[in-house]
Amino acid sequence: MLSGNPSLAQTATRAYMNAAKRWLLWKSIPNEDPSKKPRKVPYYVDGTRRQGELDSQADWAKLASYEDALDMVATGNYSGLGFALGPDETGGCWQGCDLDAIAEHNLDGIAAELPGYVERSPSGEGVHSIGFGQGLPSLGSNGTGVEFYSSGRYFTFTHDELRDGPLQDLASIYPKLQAWHSKKVAPTGLQQHHAQLEVLPEYVVVDIRSALASLESDDRNLWVNVGLALCAYEQGKALWLEWSQKSLEKFDPADAERVWRSCKAKDGGRDYQSIFYDAEQTGWVNPARHIERPEPDPEVMVIEEEQESEPEDAMELPTDEDLSCVPGMLQAFVDFYACTAITPQPELAVQAALALGAVCCGRKYKTVELPNFSNLWFLGVAKSGAGKEHSKWAIEKVLNEAGHGDLINNGYTSKGAVFSMLTKQPNHISIIDELGRYLDAAQDRGHAHFKDGVTTLMESWNRSDGILRPPQYSERGLNEDIKRALSQPVVNPSISLLGMTTPSTLFNSLTRDSIQDGFLPRFIITMSNIEATDELRKQRPVEIPDVLVEWTKAALAPLSQGNLADVPQAHMETVPHIVPMTDEAWEVIQAAKKAEGQMRRDANVYDVPELVNRMAQKALRISLILAVSVDPAQPMITRELAEWGVAYAKRADETLVAAAVEHMVDGPLGQLMKKLVNFIERGKLRGRTEREINKAYKGHGKRALSDSLQMLKASDEIEFRKVKHKAGRGRPREAWVHKRYISPVNRVKVE
Repeated sequence: MLSGNPSLAQTATRAYMNAAKRWLLWKSIPNEDPSKKPRKVPYYVDGTRRQGELDSQADWAKLASYEDALDMVATGNYSGLGFALGPDETGGCWQGCDLDAIAEHNLDGIAAELPGYVERSPSGEGVHSIGFGQGLPSLGSNGTGVEFYSSGRYFTFTHDELRDGPLQDLASIYPKLQAWHSKKVAPTGLQQHHAQLEVLPEYVVVDIRSALASLESDDRNLWVNVGLALCAYEQGKALWLEWSQKSLEKFDPADAERVWRSCKAKDGGRDYQSIFYDAEQTGWVNPARHIERPEPDPEVMVIEEEQESEPEDAMELPTDEDLSCVPGMLQAFVDFYACTAITPQPELAVQAALALGAVCCGRKYKTVELPNFSNLWFLGVAKSGAGKEHSKWAIEKVLNEAGHGDLINNGYTSKGAVFSMLTKQPNHISIIDELGRYLDAAQDRGHAHFKDGVTTLMESWNRSDGILRPPQYSERGLNEDIKRALSQPVVNPSISLLGMTTPSTLFNSLTRDSIQDGFLPRFIITMSNIEATDELRKQRPVEIPDVLVEWTKAALAPLSQGNLADVPQAHMETVPHIVPMTDEAWEVIQAAKKAEGQMRRDANVYDVPELVNRMAQKALRISLILAVSVDPAQPMITRELAEWGVAYAKRADETLVAAAVEHMVDGPLGQLMKKLVNFIERGKLRGRTEREINKAYKGHGKRALSDSLQMLKASDEIEFRKVKHKAGRGRPREAWVHKRYISPVNRVKVE
């Protein structure tokens, strides 16, 4: 730990680095893809790999002094030293700039200006610069040769010093780095072609799972080979990840995701049969060798389902890992959220960043396509005590610091309250701690005033590019100013919502009525599975990044005098900044609209098609926000930004559909699940075969039956198993058996 505030120091940077307990080690690990560079994997001096929650108290405690780390390098077990970037106990952040292949990318000018401690990188073709100051948005690898980090990363340390200047904040060079970095937006990392995946019969999946149980996932070569064997199948990734997690010490979700994405179908000639071969070497007996497997009868088997072929031009969208970082300056908000939250909630941090962006762009920025403004509705779902309320705190802090705290509203009690706020602030954000009252009101559960308010909110969503006209009020007792205000229509109303609720409240609200009224489907939902913790995370004072405050001011600044003035008039017609879109980006949005149609047809199987009616529209609005996040002065929606927006909106709608399918008790699937569990329970020890189920419920369709059975299985209500005959002769009966008739000892029932 450093004494005092190192950002004010004039001493050479290296001296402060040597005194800081920020050191670790790294090993060069060959990449699974021989065409790629080896991975530099960080380790603590105690020999354990650096992973888990970085920049936490636990992480800080395991970082070492310079001398201790140097002693471990001398043992010859590690490739070199590393220096951890990120926040420390003083409230500041260690920052790092990485310039790669300087000659190739013409970065000599920037390299010469880098302050702080500067040394050559391990390749000898780039440089690292280290400083100390405020947390700034990360600039990840995107082919420009410029990277910057102030959290969650480390730099290798070579001792190949170029210069050692005074310790200072790299914010002085950051704008130049950001400008160079923005010349090329980071790729999604999903450019490889994926062939159409084959769907395995259920009995093959059962056999694969049985075979994998006899294999250990600690052996990395075997682990990779199993991934190669399964990557050609629809169920392959789930099977591989399930088996991978048997290795408690070695399993790393990020590493697993990288390896899976590098796997190519039939690479090396492997398929699921090779897993059977490997398992048989350990003594595993393949059931298929002793039981004659009939060809699946499409009239009987309800577990198998015809899969629609993926169109050749199907979109390749960013992954969940890609969506954890927001393009542009809004990443600074995500970093600020992470540094100040008691309970880390990375998904809610990204959601809150987009909500901040929505209000900052409100009424000022607009796309020509469709057309669209930026107002969006977000719903964060997390368990009680898990820290979901931190989103409100962080947004309020930023807007207040930027001088725009008047844009925040805490909710509405009626239609009149909505219009009253719009009259004062036609662009604002309403942050609602518990959205349950509004979800109940939308279903008219004894909240007439609330229901009127919800109806007006939905009207405002549709009028963002038009005019919202107020209701007729009694003017008795009102002064002339209020009468005049309430008589004016609102032009381009922009209400952004950020609501919070718990899973139980949301699930209780999932009914046919709540979906059909259109209120809930307008939300972009983020479901967090992070539990409340009994441990306290030490809080430290963290200043709001100056670059984030300046971006907020710039985004909200009026375009010209008289247009969106500092005191906006609700009845004033706006002349927004038109945000252009590249042709490639427009193709992405058009493809998203087609995908929305397919998602709606899929959701129609469960009678919830309304949940995906606005996916492409939400994606376009998110893309607009991201364009302003990258450059508020000259925003442009690129293909990469559009893909990010589509991936985020698509994931949210898929989450909501899945929740509705599983928890909507008055929906067709919920009713079918009740019938199925009763039907299977009445089968007692014999259970019910798929033929019997298909015959009894043939009117419901294969997909609904398959999904219902799988959800009942996931909830441990039923199991699919072989049931032996009492006499012990003949082929076992394959059937779904109710939990009441499954032995808790060996999980097998014998008739």
